[in-house]
Amino acid sequence: MKRATNDFRFLFFSLIAMSLLGPILGPVFYSYGILEMTFTAVMVSAVARSERSQGQMAISLVLGIPALLSMISGRFTQDGFLPIIQSVLVAAFLGYIAYVVLNSILRSRGVTSHEVFGALSVYLLLGMTWEFFYAICLQFDPGAISFPEGTYTINSVPSESGASMQSLTYFSFVTLSTLGYGDILPVSRLARTLAWMEAVFGQLFLAVLVARLVGLMTTQKNPGENR
Repeated sequence: MKRATNDFRFLFFSLIAMSLLGPILGPVFYSYGILEMTFTAVMVSAVARSERSQGQMAISLVLGIPALLSMISGRFTQDGFLPIIQSVLVAAFLGYIAYVVLNSILRSRGVTSHEVFGALSVYLLLGMTWEFFYAICLQFDPGAISFPEGTYTINSVPSESGASMQSLTYFSFVTLSTLGYGDILPVSRLARTLAWMEAVFGQLFLAVLVARLVGLMTTQKNPGENR
């Protein structure tokens, strides 16, 4: 099957929508199912990308569909273990998709827009995966991370829960990029461990992937050198 050169573009723009529409639209994003729609777009693009591998497609669906259903259920209640289950399912799905995309890039023999959009998607997926790792940590220990506005809470009102998740999105990407503004701080040992691991993963990802892409570009420009 011929590989489409833009098959990571839909995934990338779906991730951008999932990340940015919340702050832009505010409570509307969480109260009218837009979050679930953007997550569905991410899932569909991931499954479409996995269509050449039945195993990858099956795992994407097994992880993605329950995650989506848990997000829909969370619109009606956040009681019991549902928030933890939801965070675990979404983190597992996003983490697996990051693995699939990264594996595809590392196996590539050239650099096209396919690889570029794939690399950008992996970076976004890493930040979003760690966001839900932090959410899991906070659901066991609400004081694990210090927020300027107070303690992180999961509320049955979607817009209020969304505001808390936006804070985690911000904290995750600030940590991933090692900006370290210091307004949100990991307090518990587990939260600090997650934070330094995310920072290290972010730097390793950039170092390894940039080296890989530069090597592929060099090979493309000088194909005779490897013969």
